[in-house]
Amino acid sequence: MWPRRALPSILVGVLTLLVPARVTAQVPFRSPTHPAAGVVAAVQSPAPVVTISSERCAASVEAARTEPYAGGPWAAIPDPCVSGNRQVTQPHLRIRAWKEADAARVVVFSVTLRDGLTPETETQVATFLLTAGQSVELPQATTSAGAVVTISAK
Repeated sequence: MWPRRALPSILVGVLTLLVPARVTAQVPFRSPTHPAAGVVAAVQSPAPVVTISSERCAASVEAARTEPYAGGPWAAIPDPCVSGNRQVTQPHLRIRAWKEADAARVVVFSVTLRDGLTPETETQVATFLLTAGQSVELPQATTSAGAVVTISAK
């Protein structure tokens, strides 16, 4: 029926129709030294830096975390910066900050230093949500001498 010489060429023709000659796929390149190479990542805004300041002192902390926390990092200004009182055991003001969307949640604490087993006590006195470039003044009742204390975000 078919000549023997035509049979291989017919099979090659049929196989060419069934199996594409060139298969292309787009696979993102991943470098072994840089696993994220070739992968598009979401751009994150830099962490805001929050500063607590008075006329005499300033301290800053980066709001890098995304949820409330205890312990560090924090920034504080001692009472002598606020009131001019030189006693070390007087309270000072401490802030902790974390990111909430494109802003920084700031919690302000009055910290009383103590002797003995409990070295200090924190009491929350204010909380703010600050965007970059925004600043607020603490109510004067929260400071020991009624001094002006400003919280700002950059």
